[in-house]
Amino acid sequence: MGLLGVAGLFWAGWRVRDGRRVWPAAVFLGLLVVLQIYAAVMPQDASHPVSVGLLAMAAYLLVGLIAWVAERGRVDAGERLPASPQRA
Repeated sequence: MGLLGVAGLFWAGWRVRDGRRVWPAAVFLGLLVVLQIYAAVMPQDASHPVSVGLLAMAAYLLVGLIAWVAERGRVDAGERLPASPQRA
């Protein structure tokens, strides 16, 4: 959790430097802390490894989606990638 805290401080500092709001990063980091605590206190049920794996994959997918929503934002015209050339 210490590494998560350090990474969160860097992420928040990066967002401040770019003139963006910090609260989406703080909410996402809070979610990660809650998930870490839940994983630490949750009873381990190894009798159904497929269901445990499916739950883990769903959690990773959900966390990735939330991270994408937290980090998306407006992109300045200078930061956009050039358009790919059209084939004739």
